Amino acid sequence: MTPTPPTESRLLQWADRLLYAGLALALLTAAVPYLSLLTFFLAPCCFWLSWVGYVAQGQPASAPATRWLRVGLAAVAAHGVLFWMSGTGYLVSALVCGAELLLALGWQASRGRGRWRVAATATVVLAGWATVAGLGLVRGSLYEAVRKNDVRWAQALLWSGADPNQVETEKSQFMDGQPVLYHALFQEKPSPALVGLLLRHGAHPNARWVRADGSLIEPVGFALAHYQRPRHPGAVLRLLLQAGLNPCLPNQHGENLRTALAESGALAPADSAALAAAERRGGCR
Repeated sequence: MTPTPPTESRLLQWADRLLYAGLALALLTAAVPYLSLLTFFLAPCCFWLSWVGYVAQGQPASAPATRWLRVGLAAVAAHGVLFWMSGTGYLVSALVCGAELLLALGWQASRGRGRWRVAATATVVLAGWATVAGLGLVRGSLYEAVRKNDVRWAQALLWSGADPNQVETEKSQFMDGQPVLYHALFQEKPSPALVGLLLRHGAHPNARWVRADGSLIEPVGFALAHYQRPRHPGAVLRLLLQAGLNPCLPNQHGENLRTALAESGALAPADSAALAAAERRGGCR
């Protein structure tokens, strides 16, 4: 009579399911960039709980190679995703909470505690992880996300209530009063995806950079004229024009946007007609 292979524990079965779910969510988010909340919360939770399940159960030396492969994949995925998330600037504390979760569950399992106590510990520490992650998201810096051209992080911040028209309020004299849209445009290679995201969430294309003392620097569109760019920012300029950019608004020197773009070499002939149409609507002289 052929012996029946031992069935895996329910904990290991759930660890496997969570690992596969996390991988599926990560692939889905990679294919559909606007599903960033899945990346920021659901997929990492799946990876961490899967890894914790494997740790809490313990792996005998005689475990099959496929089991060790899943354990290793869960560990790499959990640490890799959280390393990426902490690199975006707001989940370092959540990473600490995740480490505490691992230590607590490993300690519980090593002392032979029951599954309900392990589950209670996981619930409490995971709730702390989610709380820290949520607070970090709400209080995260949209400026930092824009500076890094991180579209997914910026989208998560905007979804959580960040103001797309916020202005820089730090004590830096250089950036005092600078709108976040200006910050997105003042890049060597402005990201159309990031600029479009800010505009869709209500960023004003005609916002002006005005410092605390009331002095005008320039409208946000002029940021496109401040880099010797490797290519013309035509896609970004068209996004601004479609959102209602008025190219007639002057900067502190009385120049309009066309003049500034032409002087910097950032105005491509293909975009001149679209700019001219906007100038007619705005009543440029």
